[in-house]
Amino acid sequence: MEKGIILTFKELMLLLQGIGISRINGIYMEEEMVSDEEVIYILRDLEKKEILRSDKTSFEVDELMSKMLRCMGRSEKEYLCQTEDGIVYCYEREKEVLTTQLCATRRKSIELMLYEKDKFISEFGKEIGNDID
Repeated sequence: MEKGIILTFKELMLLLQGIGISRINGIYMEEEMVSDEEVIYILRDLEKKEILRSDKTSFEVDELMSKMLRCMGRSEKEYLCQTEDGIVYCYEREKEVLTTQLCATRRKSIELMLYEKDKFISEFGKEIGNDID
């Protein structure tokens, strides 16, 4: 498993807040206030991307995105890793590693990649970085 999603910082923060996470370590982007109207547009965009599914009264997060959010918001280890594409911030939880980096092609966006831990270690090696506590 190696799957990726690109989200704007606002989309990511809204999803994290939806599961009760209001603060994380990692890539820094300046926070901006989000109006109620903008939240509605963000939710619609997430639904168009099929990250959210909704009926008239509730939302359900896609399974992949749900794994990414849990890995990021409730990580067991966090560290920086040097890759061919630059430095990524990693969140490790159970059998998965989530990498995050600024998206080179979309302004104010973050690329998230979810790996099985064994595959991540074989691809990037164990000298992946120092724990951040």
